[in-house]
Amino acid sequence: MKIAALIQAHHRPDLMEKLLDRLSGNLWTRYVHIDAKSDIGVFAPLFGKADFLQDRVAVYWGGFSQVEATLRLTEAALANPDVTHLYLMSGQDYPLRSDEEIRQVIAMAARDKGGKGGNFIEIARMPFPDKPMSRIEKRFFRDNPPAVAIWLERAARLLPRRKAEVLLRGIAPHAGWQWWLLERRVAEEILAFHKANPWCSKAFQSTFCSDEVFFQTLFAHLGLEADGPGPTIMRWTPGRYNPDPITAEVYEDMRRDWHLMGRKFSDFHPADSSLDQGSDSQV
Repeated sequence: MKIAALIQAHHRPDLMEKLLDRLSGNLWTRYVHIDAKSDIGVFAPLFGKADFLQDRVAVYWGGFSQVEATLRLTEAALANPDVTHLYLMSGQDYPLRSDEEIRQVIAMAARDKGGKGGNFIEIARMPFPDKPMSRIEKRFFRDNPPAVAIWLERAARLLPRRKAEVLLRGIAPHAGWQWWLLERRVAEEILAFHKANPWCSKAFQSTFCSDEVFFQTLFAHLGLEADGPGPTIMRWTPGRYNPDPITAEVYEDMRRDWHLMGRKFSDFHPADSSLDQGSDSQV
């Protein structure tokens, strides 16, 4: 088993270094996309610890650029024939489990399906709470500076709402959190559909937070089956757009659950304490 860590980041090289060091065991191979708006030079000391993509995207929160960055990471990982699974994460994530525990969770899912499996992704058919159809039916322009995006979206209110069934050519929209773990064959199928159907990507370019819709919609459309919900756990304060920073107490509480990783870390970090589970580099 070889898991490609697909890491998206735009700052905090100090946290990135902790993550890359933790994922240095035999279970992992590491691919990093740094937002093109960020100075990649501050990450230069880490270049020997992972494959840093040179073809970078300017990533904007809520924009299709999030999907584009993920697709480029996916392509880079699939070029490595040793990769069996792909785990999408941010530079402020960190494992809650040892590598041996992570391997066992994935292997158990695969055994239950005759050797195929290990797909953990939050997915549900839209609409549902926090994922209304307006994310697709309205027009969003988040791949622009905030002031430009606001102006364009206000102007777009004058236009009639789109019909999701027309925009997606009958494909039922699904959604869930951005972070997932997929087996190689599933990632290959999604990437193949994306390349063969450029209209699909174009349809999602003006949806809100398409990184929470694009992969889930294609996963469901291709008839794929999840082995469990998303593998990364977060804590949220109602009304906020970003997850709460993890404290030592929250980290310990998260460890009592089954999830493989937690986000997002900031001031407290398990790598600086005795709580880190270690990499089990022999796995």
